[in-house]
Parts: sequence; structure tokens; C-alpha cells
Amino acid sequence: MQERLRRVIGEDELSASDKAIMKFGTMFEKYFLNQGFDENRSMDETLDLAWDLLSLLPASELDRVNEQLIKRTLSPRKMLRDLYNSYYMKGR
Repeated sequence: MQERLRRVIGEDELSASDKAIMKFGTMFEKYFLNQGFDENRSMDETLDLAWDLLSLLPASELDRVNEQLIKRTLSPRKMLRDLYNSYYMKGR
């Protein structure tokens, strides 16, 4: 579905928020929904994965999540992901 949307609208026409939502959707389906039969995630691991995936979205898109919860849980994840990307993904 997301690929069709890119082709119909054109990726250049998508906003940064739209692109983040599409990336979230792809990653959510790949890592959260498609848990393999041999993968046995605990509830804590599942919640951590959910927060990691939510950190891909702009905070403005998380209007149904408590603001204090976002600050406490999501902000450190975003900071670490951005730091990792700037350090390890530079030049790749």
C-alpha cells in the first residue's frame, strides 16, 4: 500500500511527517506484526519495541499519548537513535 501511495503521489510531494508515518508503517509491519514463530518476546521486550517504533514518528503525531509519558520514555530513545545515526551512519 505504501509503495502504491509513493508512486501515485510521488515521494517528492510527501511531507516529512508523511514520510515518517510511512517509515513507521513499514517498520511496524516488519518487526512488530511479523513476529516469527521462533521469536519469543517478553511483554517488556514488546513494549520496548513499540516505543522504539513510535520514536520514528514526530511527537506531533502522537496526540493520543500522554505528554509526560512521551517526555519520559520517547525523548531518550529519539536522542540515542539520532546520536547513533549521526555517528555510525555517517558516510554510508
